[in-house]
Amino acid sequence: MTDSNTKQRPGVWKMTLSVLASFAGVQSNQNHDVDDAHIEKVGFMPYIIISVIMTALFVLLIYGIVQLILNS
Repeated sequence: MTDSNTKQRPGVWKMTLSVLASFAGVQSNQNHDVDDAHIEKVGFMPYIIISVIMTALFVLLIYGIVQLILNS
């Protein structure tokens, strides 16, 4: 594998950070290009799965905080 192929194949952690950045609305052009190249090769399903999991965790976190506040 060449160095350019390695840069275009983000791992799960890198994809998770990309999804987190997209939730916050901040993403560098370089990371966006890497994600775009990876999506063209593999598809968007890994990003969708990570997004659904992170959204569920966020909802559970908010629910837990609200329950904690209401019970105190």
